[in-house]
Amino acid sequence: MSSPKPDLKQLEKLWRGRLNDAKLQLDFARSFTGEDKELTSTATHRRRLVGADKAEAEYVRVLRIYNDLMTLGKIPDETEWSRGKAESASGSEFPPQE
Repeated sequence: MSSPKPDLKQLEKLWRGRLNDAKLQLDFARSFTGEDKELTSTATHRRRLVGADKAEAEYVRVLRIYNDLMTLGKIPDETEWSRGKAESASGSEFPPQE
């Protein structure tokens, strides 16, 4: 027996929410990177840049999944989502400690 087909409208809503969350995190990371450049140490600024790079990579990853869902009808693999979230969270210190 095959598993039931997922509700595409629900998946679209779920992934649109995830995409919006990733975009908010990216916007925050980018704005946080630009704050008080001259007042922060080089190491702190570098950590902020790394945080912004991670946020951008996560946004692009979620955007690709959402795009595949919307344009190709490709059902996202939830294990891919979980794995990506775990990878983006591992070792990240955001906002960075001063």
